[in-house]
Amino acid sequence: MKRAARIGITGKLGSGKSTLMDVLASCGIPVIKTDDLARDLMVRDAAVRSAIERLAGSEVYSDGLLDRSRLAAKLFHDPVLREHIEGIVHPAVMREVDLAFRTAEPSTPVAVESALLLSQDLRQHFDYIVLVDSPDDAVLNRIRNLSHLSDEDARARLAAQDYDHANFDEVDITVENTGDREEFEERARTLAQMLKALALRDLPEQPLHKREHDSESDEEG
Repeated sequence: MKRAARIGITGKLGSGKSTLMDVLASCGIPVIKTDDLARDLMVRDAAVRSAIERLAGSEVYSDGLLDRSRLAAKLFHDPVLREHIEGIVHPAVMREVDLAFRTAEPSTPVAVESALLLSQDLRQHFDYIVLVDSPDDAVLNRIRNLSHLSDEDARARLAAQDYDHANFDEVDITVENTGDREEFEERARTLAQMLKALALRDLPEQPLHKREHDSESDEEG
């Protein structure tokens, strides 16, 4: 059947995902950044906002806007609270993403960026998964430059990311980002053409990674 191809873009903080998404967008591919979508839903979705206020306190909102720094401070010191908040926000985000997939033009790729795609096992929503891979030294430089963090804090941010390397087997395409921006952007443009070609294929009703997961579950049963 003809439908939009569902593309998941993932990688560590500072790997270059945002740059890749910008290039894909410039090549005419619709893109969704889940961090931006999550921030939007936490304000405009009444059910999401009410649940967050109940768990984290009404003080995380001010004048109708989310106080991201205050919420982040709470989540940093309370892993259980963070897990509960993620359990509210992530499903809401994926409902919006799935709606975007269903309403997109057939035979087009739609790219969704999520750092948590592998660690949160969100791959079942996608046909193809793209990993942006970058050496730790290049990642640390980007984190320090973009966030104005010390070397110690940047390393702590990198170490805190929950990446299950066993799930890297689920990746279909890897784009290397060694730190040369022009070279990386050229690879991103090549990827855009590849994704457009993949989107022209007939695709089953269920996402390809969903079908793979169901097959694995059948075998285990």
